[in-house]
Amino acid sequence: MFILGITGFLYSFEKEIQEYTQPFRFYDVPLELTKGDELLPSQLMEIAQRELPKHEIHSIKYVKWQPEVNLENQMSKQRAAEVIFYHSSEDSTYYYKIFLNPRSGEVFQVHNMLDGFFAWVLRGHFYLWLPSEIGKLIVATATLLFFILIFLGLILWFPKRWTKIKSWKQRLTTQWSQKTRWRRKNFDLHGLIGFYSLLGALVLSITGLYYGFNWWAMLYYKSLGGKKEVIFEEPLAKKNSRKQSDSISKLYLEFKRNNPKSDNISNATTTLRALPTKKEISLEPTALDRIYGKYKSRLDTGIDVMMEIHPQKDSNKCVEVSFNSSYYTYGGSEYEFVDPTTLELQPVQAIYGSRKGRSFADKMMLWNYDIHTGGILGWWGKLLMAIFSLMIATLPITGVLMWWGRRNK
Repeated sequence: MFILGITGFLYSFEKEIQEYTQPFRFYDVPLELTKGDELLPSQLMEIAQRELPKHEIHSIKYVKWQPEVNLENQMSKQRAAEVIFYHSSEDSTYYYKIFLNPRSGEVFQVHNMLDGFFAWVLRGHFYLWLPSEIGKLIVATATLLFFILIFLGLILWFPKRWTKIKSWKQRLTTQWSQKTRWRRKNFDLHGLIGFYSLLGALVLSITGLYYGFNWWAMLYYKSLGGKKEVIFEEPLAKKNSRKQSDSISKLYLEFKRNNPKSDNISNATTTLRALPTKKEISLEPTALDRIYGKYKSRLDTGIDVMMEIHPQKDSNKCVEVSFNSSYYTYGGSEYEFVDPTTLELQPVQAIYGSRKGRSFADKMMLWNYDIHTGGILGWWGKLLMAIFSLMIATLPITGVLMWWGRRNK
């Protein structure tokens, strides 16, 4: 718990610190070009794949969030696009982000997300720097024991003479003199810090156990009245070859009427930004380009600030497209599952779906990470949770000293 408290404190402002120390996350563009079109997902994927040819692309992310405008230089500072490479298994584990200029395709940085200070801190917070299977179990078990100790400690802390003001004053403040021994000071500190960090300790342990035990996540969700599935899985796409062929034929004929001189339909720039030919319909990038063309307006109009498209790993399943109206939190994300052929949405019976119709339990699950970090309350919420993390880190120290003193007078 000491390690979890310290690493949690160090990781509190990871995203904000990285933005100040990693300039490759941004790029400058002249004001007159700020409304220009970005490259298609297939084009960004092709550029990124050259950098990491042996790795698997997980998603393509477009970000439009609070551009800084310099009127003197007539430049706008905007966020880079990201092509994310991620894979985790016993045979191979990697996590890269390639930051690119979404308009020119210039590669700013190939960033290994598993290297660096914050990656090291996160491994300590998740696994105590041990193999993941062992470390995760130890962390989860320790957190569960800590959750139980919170209530046992509160019972021991509660004044026996609870009707007297003096008893409460002794519990809620320190009354030390020059003659007060260190054991008494240590005992008082343990009780004071334990009480004042009680709320934060409960929130951190409850939300932390969500990642430690699957049975806890399910119990937590069901106890709040949840009725959906908490497992993330893309739904199957509806396949109808005849309808598919008719649909593509219509698209092709319409394109040829509007672009009679074009010989290569896949390189054309239309409202759909790359209509597929009959031979190209099964190609994944073409489907992603069409999906991007359909949802691009959500970024242009400011409905959302991020759009992340996930290429299919299974050709029989839908393409996941996620949206977020905030760059610093995750709970408000929306997940759409698009049939790559018809571009129709497929419904899901899981909490990862449309924002509409979410129950209180659904929202609590989706906002769990932001509650755990305090991000749900913004910058001040993160600061509060960081302080709680430091306070919790002291409890094992003062507690061990109390235990040691009982046996070593």
